[in-house]
Amino acid sequence: MDLKIEVVKFMQTHKAPVNDEEFHALAGKLGVEPDKLESIAYGLLTSFFNSGNAKKKKLNIKDIDEAELRKGIKVEMEHTNEPIIAARVALDHLAETPKYYSILLKAGL
Repeated sequence: MDLKIEVVKFMQTHKAPVNDEEFHALAGKLGVEPDKLESIAYGLLTSFFNSGNAKKKKLNIKDIDEAELRKGIKVEMEHTNEPIIAARVALDHLAETPKYYSILLKAGL
């Protein structure tokens, strides 16, 4: 069993933030120590925030058009309820194409 996949599936099925009790119950169900499962979850988060086009290109937030980033966050909020996640995804798109969201919105997508 891939514990990373189990953690992701668990997180995808919870609309609200997960509390320790719920996460520890998952660990018990999977037969692993809660600390081990928490380490896996922290690793996934670290990987998410420390990878992608923006990181590869060493994009500095100061180099991003603020209006374009706001558009990006608004668009990406269709996929998440967390602005920080939406911003992270938007930064990756803007690292590739600085006017990504203006182009997207102009195309009506």
